[in-house]
Amino acid sequence: MNRIVMSLFVGAILAASAWGIARLQGAPDVGARVRAQREALDSFAVLDGEWRGDA
Repeated sequence: MNRIVMSLFVGAILAASAWGIARLQGAPDVGARVRAQREALDSFAVLDGEWRGDA
């Protein structure tokens, strides 16, 4: 095979492999991500409320 055909073949193999690996990972757990974000924001709960005074 010449180099161009070989390069296209190798590129196709790499693209198919990357696609296959991405498919094996599955969908992210959205609920777990939302829970983690809420837990991270809990540390800012002390700042919630009415603020008064000169700005």
